Parts: sequence; structure tokens; C-alpha cells
Amino acid sequence: MADQRRRLILFARFPDAGKVKTRLIPALGSKGAAALHRRLVLRTLRTAHALCQAENVELEIRFAGDDANEMQHWLGDGWICRPQCEGDLGQRMAGAFADSFREGSTATVIIGSDCPTLTSKVLAAAFDSLKANPVVFGPATDGGYYLIGLTRLVPELFQGVAWGTETVLAQSLQIMERGGDARVAEAVIPIEPMRKDATRAARPPSCDEASQPPCGSPALLEPLDDLDRPEDLAAWQRTARIEDADLTRVSVIIPALNEAGQITKTIAAARAGSPHEILVVDGGSTDDTIELARKSGATVIHSAPGRARQMNFGAARATGHVLLFLHADTLLPDIWADEPVRLLAQDTVAGGAFRFRVEGEFAGRRILEWTTNLRARWWQMPYGDQTLFLRRSLFEDLGGFADLPIMEDYEFVRRLRKHGRIVIASQAASTSDRRWKKLGLLRTTVINSLMILGYRCGVSPRELTRFYRQQPAGG
Repeated sequence: MADQRRRLILFARFPDAGKVKTRLIPALGSKGAAALHRRLVLRTLRTAHALCQAENVELEIRFAGDDANEMQHWLGDGWICRPQCEGDLGQRMAGAFADSFREGSTATVIIGSDCPTLTSKVLAAAFDSLKANPVVFGPATDGGYYLIGLTRLVPELFQGVAWGTETVLAQSLQIMERGGDARVAEAVIPIEPMRKDATRAARPPSCDEASQPPCGSPALLEPLDDLDRPEDLAAWQRTARIEDADLTRVSVIIPALNEAGQITKTIAAARAGSPHEILVVDGGSTDDTIELARKSGATVIHSAPGRARQMNFGAARATGHVLLFLHADTLLPDIWADEPVRLLAQDTVAGGAFRFRVEGEFAGRRILEWTTNLRARWWQMPYGDQTLFLRRSLFEDLGGFADLPIMEDYEFVRRLRKHGRIVIASQAASTSDRRWKKLGLLRTTVINSLMILGYRCGVSPRELTRFYRQQPAGG
């Protein structure tokens, strides 16, 4: 099947509090259930992406509702995101399978996001099973299934099933058994994408009317636990604690846009700390940023421009347990890798940043550094150019950076402070002096202060962005 198209589809929902993981709301509250849903979706997305890179499989996210922009901001623009069709779960899965086969897939697998023990090895086994079997199920221990894969559309599998009950898998297997003789109806059923206004799927011909060969027996993967009920939480919490305790895997995330003059130095300084990975999230550079980043040893991924969106996409792709957000014009200190590990190991610490320093010499530089570091320590309000770091789990719980064109670091740090202390490392990260040299210390300080004041007074981010970009050093 190396020369054939295979597709993995992740069914996901935007984490609106009160609308996701509803059976867990009594135990976690609506916000806690939404936070858990965020972690599960991102965990499953990383697993799916790892499989797709290793096995040459297409990855697609199918989301429920009309949340396209919200999904793309949350997960980043680097994924294929498409809305699910209308109808119950069966109709929505049938529509996704129909689209996939119509578009040339020869083997398609659909997964949800509720199975934290799902691995890329299990996903690979599912596609391997489809080489010899037309259908594969991943049984969930609660009676449903966490995965279904087909080599062609079997409409009967999505009709008359009591979705959301403990009999879903049993009913699906009975459907297959009744067709023992069950035949695949692709040849006589037009496979058209299901429209959002089509609330009911057309009734397909019965298996007896089809003229395809028997579809045979389904393959069954190893049973795994779904995380749907309060009694499922204990096992998840044990897994989460083990991962959260590992602070040695640091993912460095660098949002970049036309930073050819800076990116090589920035990556070299980051690599000196031997992080788990360095991800440069490029927002559409037209200079040599991408080529230089790759030559410097970073992994380059692509996103629509916007620092918040770029950093969220980098976080969604990151596989480390600590996220470190590094501006493309900022250099980490010579020995930096131990600082996030040491500081985040403290139970009361939510996140941290490095001490502020500006490269170069200009009038008032030392006053700027002193006042900035004082603010960061006393008010626990470091900004993005001080290189924020925190546990990935907490970043996901918080929902990442807000959908703002500017002030995203300020807004994020204010939310982060509610979850513990924000500490400042003794070492300094050095940011470029280009803004201060271009405008001067006084004017730059006034502009920054007006931005904060405007934000706190409720001026719209759009207006703040317009004001900032009117300045010669803005953007």
C-alpha cells in the first residue's frame, strides 16, 4: 500500500466549557472538564501526527460546530481542518468516510480524542490490519470503540446503533455478523460528501442488493480505556503525574517572520542547552529565514502570521513536557537548560522567564533593564522577550495564547499568575536593541506604556495593533 493513499481522521470538538466531557462535569466542573478535553485532543493529535510522519498517512481533523477560526487559532493553521456534517455520530462518521474514499483514500481510520493510552503503534496496527481486512475496530473497555477503519464505505455500520452506550461495539459486530455475508455497498451507493443541511443520510440499498464480494470478518485491536466517566479519572491522573514530573524534555518554540538577520544566532544559543527539540514556526517569511533555520538544526513548520497563533501551533506540535517560547531576536544565556528544570520543580511555581537584558549600548539601557527586571520580579509580569517557560500540561489547561493580534504575552501571563508564582531566573536572555535604537528609549517606553494602559482600559486589540504598527519600529 506504499503507493496508495491512506487517511487518519481525528474527530474533535472545540473545548467550550459546558459542551465537552459533560459526564465529567460533576467531578471536575465545566472549566475543569474543558481543560481535560484540551489535553486529550492535543495528546491524541501528537500521537496521530507521529504516526502520519512515520507511515506516510494523511492527517485530517474533523471538528464539530462552526468553530473553524477558533480551532485553527487553538491548534494552529498547519493542519487540515474540516467541519463534520450534521446528524448523529454515525451520520457524521459515514460522511467523513464517504468524503475520504471519494477523494481517493484506499484505507481510512477515524479516531476520537478520549483514549489517553492510544499510541502510534496501535494506529500503525490498525492500518496494517486493513491490508487483509475491510474493517478494523479498536474496542474500548466501556463497550464502545476508540477507532474504526475501513477500506470502503459500509453504510450499515452507521445506522441503527445506540451511540454513546456500552453496546456500540456489540451492535457493530452484530451488523457485521448478520452480513456474514455482509457486503460492501460502495459500488451501488454514490459516495457524495454529506452537506451540513442534510440532517439524514439517504437509506442505502441493503447488503443483499449489493453486488460486491463479501466483506469478511473485522479485525479487532487491543482493548483500551476511554476517559468518559468519573471512575476513569484515577488512571489518567496517575499517567499525567508521571509526565508532569519529567521536566527534562524542553521544547523551544520560536515564532518567526523575516528574521534572517537574527535566526541563526538565536538557534545556536538555544542549541547550546541541548533541548529536546527546537521548532521554528514561520509565519510566511520572504527572506532566508526558513533556509537558515533548517541549516541551523531547527525543525521548521509553517503557520499563518500572528505570534499567538504561531506559538499555539508550535505548542501543538511540540513533544516535550516543558514549553519555552523564545522570540526570534532573543538569545538564551550560555548555560540555560537547568533553569526551567530547577524552577518548575517547585510546587508553587506556575511558570518562569529569564532576566531581561538588551544587546548593544544606548543611553538609558541600564535603567531600562533595571526597571523591567523589577517589574518582572515584584509584579510577576515578565513579557515575551524574557522567554516564558512552563509545563506543557498547564499551557494546555489554560488554552494557550488568546486570539489577539498583539499583547498576547501580557494577557497570557495575567492568566498564568492565577495558577502559581512566576519566577525569574538569575541568568539573562539578551534581546535585540533594534526597537530602542530606532525610536529611542523614551518614545519606546511611552508607546509600550500606552499599549498596556489601552489594553487595561478596554481598547480593542485591533485598535492597539493599528496604533502600534503606525510607529516606525512597530509590527
